[in-house]
Amino acid sequence: MGDAAVHTDERTPEGLLPTGALFEAAFKRFGARMPYYLLYTVAAAVVPGVVVLAERATELDGPVAFALYGYAFGFGLFLLYGRLAALMTERPASRWPSIAVAAVLGAIVVGGLSAILPLAVVPVFWALALIPFAAGSGDADGLRAVLVGGRLALQYFPRCMAVQLGLMLIMAGFWLGLGIAISQVVNGDAMEVARAALT
Repeated sequence: MGDAAVHTDERTPEGLLPTGALFEAAFKRFGARMPYYLLYTVAAAVVPGVVVLAERATELDGPVAFALYGYAFGFGLFLLYGRLAALMTERPASRWPSIAVAAVLGAIVVGGLSAILPLAVVPVFWALALIPFAAGSGDADGLRAVLVGGRLALQYFPRCMAVQLGLMLIMAGFWLGLGIAISQVVNGDAMEVARAALT
């Protein structure tokens, strides 16, 4: 992924941008297109938000609840990832069908793993996230995005892990910070739903 703010001489011998440069480019583009990112983030948050409310109302528990949580969060996040990739690479809105297929497939895996052991999702989530990125950026369509995402995950394993760890640290900060902030206004289920959706 290139960016006007990233210079050619910053690339590695393999022609790749350093991981830090990727974060720099992403944040600069985030700032330039903040309204679009926020709009799609809110839309993606609706999916897990609705599932959390439904789970609270039906009092589901155990593997079924974990599977629903995993699928909902995975589907919402993968839709968001695919759309952000489309925005960052300036791809047309025609990428939506491929993004939707990638999001559904990735979410099924996340939901299945969550039903077995929720923590099992953590080691593979970064690899699954490359599927909607491949679909949104135009690297592959439909089911081919799964193959491309898997190939990229294996080819750039160290870089992918570095990016995942960076994002997890950012997400953990949001989770803790929002929990503290929201708890000053609401408590209980309302706080958990709001924190999950905002994070």
